[in-house]
Amino acid sequence: MKINIKNIILIAILFFSIITVSINFQNKFPNQNHLKRDNLLFSNQFNQKIKSSIEVKSEDYSQEGNPQSISLFNIRSLEFINKSTDKEFITVSNPVNGWNMTYFSLKFKNLTTASEYVKFETRNDGSESFQSNNIYYATSFQIPNTCILKNISIFIQYPGGQGGGGGSQDSIFSISIFNATKDASSQIIPDANLTSGIDQTHFDLTEENATQPAKWYEANFLQNKKLNISNTIDNSFFAVFKSIKFPSGIFGDPNAYFYYADETDNDTYNSSFYEASGTSPNWNEIPNKNGMLKVNLAPLSNNPNPDEVNLTVFGNSVNTDGSYEYSHFIEHENNQFNIPITSEWFSPVKYNTTFKGNFKYVKESKTIFKMAQDYVIWNSTSEIREFPGDSYGRFARYYNPSYWHFNRSYKDFTIFNDISNRSEYVDIYNMENNHNWTVQYLQKNNIINASTLESEDKANWTPIGSKIKFTNYVNISSNFKNTNGKAWMQVSVNDEIDLTYIQNVSVNQTKFPIWRPDLDTSIKDNESIIKINILTYNGTIAGNFVKILEVRVFKDPVSLILESKIRNNYAYRETIFLRALLKAGNASLQDQKVMFTIKEIYSPENIIETSFLDTTNNDGFAQVEYKIPQVKKLDIIINYNGTLYYQESVIEKSDISVRSPIIQFIIDIAPFLSIISSIILIYSVYYIIQRKRLKEKQKIWNKKTNMFSDTLSIDYILIINKKSGSNIVQKELGDIQFEAGLVSGFLQAITSFKYELKKEKAEEKVKETILLDYQEYKILLKDGEYIRVALILSQEPSGELKKSLREFIKDFEMKYEENLKTFKGEVSVFKDFMELVDIHFKTSLLKPHRVNENPPLIEINSFEKKILTIAKTLQQDREKFYISKLINYLLSALSDEPKEKLIANVYDLTEKEHLVPVSINT
Repeated sequence: MKINIKNIILIAILFFSIITVSINFQNKFPNQNHLKRDNLLFSNQFNQKIKSSIEVKSEDYSQEGNPQSISLFNIRSLEFINKSTDKEFITVSNPVNGWNMTYFSLKFKNLTTASEYVKFETRNDGSESFQSNNIYYATSFQIPNTCILKNISIFIQYPGGQGGGGGSQDSIFSISIFNATKDASSQIIPDANLTSGIDQTHFDLTEENATQPAKWYEANFLQNKKLNISNTIDNSFFAVFKSIKFPSGIFGDPNAYFYYADETDNDTYNSSFYEASGTSPNWNEIPNKNGMLKVNLAPLSNNPNPDEVNLTVFGNSVNTDGSYEYSHFIEHENNQFNIPITSEWFSPVKYNTTFKGNFKYVKESKTIFKMAQDYVIWNSTSEIREFPGDSYGRFARYYNPSYWHFNRSYKDFTIFNDISNRSEYVDIYNMENNHNWTVQYLQKNNIINASTLESEDKANWTPIGSKIKFTNYVNISSNFKNTNGKAWMQVSVNDEIDLTYIQNVSVNQTKFPIWRPDLDTSIKDNESIIKINILTYNGTIAGNFVKILEVRVFKDPVSLILESKIRNNYAYRETIFLRALLKAGNASLQDQKVMFTIKEIYSPENIIETSFLDTTNNDGFAQVEYKIPQVKKLDIIINYNGTLYYQESVIEKSDISVRSPIIQFIIDIAPFLSIISSIILIYSVYYIIQRKRLKEKQKIWNKKTNMFSDTLSIDYILIINKKSGSNIVQKELGDIQFEAGLVSGFLQAITSFKYELKKEKAEEKVKETILLDYQEYKILLKDGEYIRVALILSQEPSGELKKSLREFIKDFEMKYEENLKTFKGEVSVFKDFMELVDIHFKTSLLKPHRVNENPPLIEINSFEKKILTIAKTLQQDREKFYISKLINYLLSALSDEPKEKLIANVYDLTEKEHLVPVSINT
C-alpha cells in the first residue's frame, strides 16, 4: 500500500482525536478508553488496494529500520625473505584500517643456521682438589635437538710429570662425552662413553713441568660426533673428566684442581655436577655447583628442517615439511599483526616464508522497507569501499534477521546472482569496491497468539469463552511474530464502532487497556454481538486476530444448602429449626431473601401453606423456627428466587410424617434399646471369654505348681544296677538319712518278690513302675534296660513326675550305655549324673537363688517384674534366697493373688533365667 502525505496527516489527526476522547472518558470509566468511531478509519487505512512493487529503485521505500550487521572477508598472500629468529616476529600490516585475521598459513623454506660455541658455564667460583688416579668429574648440559658435537672444553689445573728435583712420573687425563641415564632415585647420571678411537680426548702431560697453570683443555671430536636425543634422557649429555695417571711422588707433591661456579638464579643453563672414583665409578652429586664447561655444537646440516632446530610459531611446532596453520581469531593492534617465530637453537635461524591469511571486517548495512499486500519488503544495503587492493577471494556475509526470507540481491541497481543463501545468512561473492550491494528480504507479519480475558474485579482474570457477563471487564493482549510499527485494536458492537485503540508496539508485544461493554446496550439487548479485531501496522495488514463475543445477561449459578437435619417423622407440637446456606461458587451470599414455605397436609383435600421470609446474614445463612400442628404430613420448600446477577435455587423435603408424642417416643427410643441389648451381649461374650482364659491359665498354673511340688517332695534318689543289685549312684535331696546299701538290697528284694508273683508277664515286668508305701514316705520304682531307679518321696507322685522319671531313665541309659553294659562296680564315671537329675526333676529349685543382673533378652510380663522387685528386696540381707522362702513371702505380700499363680510365675522366672541358682558355699 502506498502511503502519501495526505494519508499520514489523516492518521495523525485520527490518533490525536482518539487520545483526546480517551482522556475525556477516564473519569467515567477509569483505566478504560470508550469512544465512538465509524468504520471508515479501518476501511481507509487497511482495505484499500495495495501496490506490491518490489523494484529496488522504487521511491516507495520511505521508512527506515534498524541497521543490520554484515561481515566482509578477503584473502591476502605475502612473502618474507631473509628473516631471522633473533627478530622474534614477522609483521603483517593492514592496508585498510579495521580488518582482523581469522586464519593464516605459513610455508618455511631455505632455513640456515651455524655452529655455536655455547658457554654453559665460564664463571670461576671455586675448585675441587685431588691427588690420585681414577678420579672423575662430570658436568651435564642439555641440547634442544639432535645435533653435531665438535669439541668440549673444561677448565682445570693438572700437574705435569717432570718434578723440580729431576724425578719423572706419567701424567695423563681424558675428557669424554657420555649420554645420560637415571639411577634408582631418578637422578640423571652419566651412562655410557660415546667417545670413539680417533677422537682427541686424551691429554698427556708427562713431559711437562709439574707446575701447570689452570686453563681450558679442549677435547676434539673429529668425526662430527652426533648427539642423538633419542639415545639419552631429557636431552642431556655429560662432559666427563677422568684422572688416568696422576704424577704422585714428584718433587713438591702438587694437587690437581677441577674448577666450578656456584649456582645462581641468573644462570642461563641448568646443569648437574657429579664426582666419582675407582675403576667402576659410583656417581655422587656435588649440589649447588656447576662445572666450568664450553661446548661447540653444530646442526645436522647447514640447511636444517624446522624440526631439527625446533622452529615454532605462537609456541607451536612447525611441521617437518615447513608448513604451519593457525585458525584462531586475531584482533589487529594498530592495524598490524605480529606473528612470533622462534627457535631453541643456540644461534639465530634464518628463513624465507610465504604467508596466506584470511581477514574479516565487520560493518553495518542500512535497512529500509515498504509494505506490500501480504508482506513487508526490506532492502539491506551497504556501500563497499574497504577491500585492500592486494586482496582476493572477496565476499560479504549478510546475516538474516528472524522471520526475514531472502528474495534477491543487487549490485547497484542490477540483480546479482553470485550468492549462497543459507538459513542464517546470505554470502555475496566476487565483490568489488565502490559499489552499493543490496540483499532484499520479504518479511511476513503474524500475531503468534492473542489473549482475551475477563474479570469482575480487574484482579483475577480468566479466559473468555463465547459469552461474557455484561458487568465484567475485558483485557486483551497479543504477541506478534514480527512488527516494526504500531498495533491496532477495533471493537464493534452491532456493526457500530464502539472502541478503537492504536498503540506503539514494544518488543513485539502489546497489551491493550482494560474496557467493558456499554451497560445500557447490554441490558437493552440481551443478544449483543461484540467483534474484536487486532491488527499489526507497519505498512502491512498481514497480522490479523478476530474475536467475536456474545454479551448476555449471564447469571452466576448458586447453591442453596439445607444445613438442618430434617427427619422423616415428627411428633405433634415439636419445633423444627430450618437453616439454609446460600453460596455462589465458594462465596457465601449475604443480604439475599430466602423463602421458607411449609405445606400442612390435614387430608388430601385440606392443605394449608405457611411461608416465612428471612434475609441471609454475613455468613450466608437464613433460618426460621416452626412448631408442628396436629397434622398428618408436612412438605417443606425453601426457595431463592435469584436476582439480576444470580440464578434461582430451591430445596424440597416432602412426605414428612407427623405422629402422636407417645408413638414418636417409642419409635425414637427403639434404636437405643437395640444398642443396650448389643452392649449386654458384648459384655456377656467378653465375660465368658475371660472366664475361659482364666481356666486355661489356672490349668497351666496347677501344672507348674504340681511340678514344683514334685520337686520339693523328692527326698532321696537311688540308682541301682538291675543285674547285680548294687548301687550305682545316690543323692540325698531332703533331710532324711539312709544307708544306701541296705535300701538298695531292700528294694531289690521287694522288686524280685513282686516280679516272682507275675512270672506270666515276664516281658512287661522289665519296665514296670512300682509305688510302695514306707512309713510316711512313698517309694517310686521304675526299671530301665540296665538300671532301676528309686525316688523316695514325701507325698504321692503326680503323673508328670512319673513321666519325668521315665524320661530320666531313658536319657541316663543313653548317656552311659557303654558303661552300664560292662558295669563291674566302677561308679566314678557317673559323677556328673546330677546334671540329668536337674534337667528332669528341676532339683535346682531346691538350691539358693538370686536375681540375675544380666538376664537373657526374653520378654517378661508386668506381674513377673513385680515378683522380681520383691525378690530383690528379699536378697538384700544375704544376697540369696530359697525359692520356698520367696513363695512364702509372696503369699504374704500378694495375698490377693492365687497361690498357684505365684508359684507358676516364679517357676517361669527360673525357666527364663531371671532367677538363677547359686552355690550353697557362695
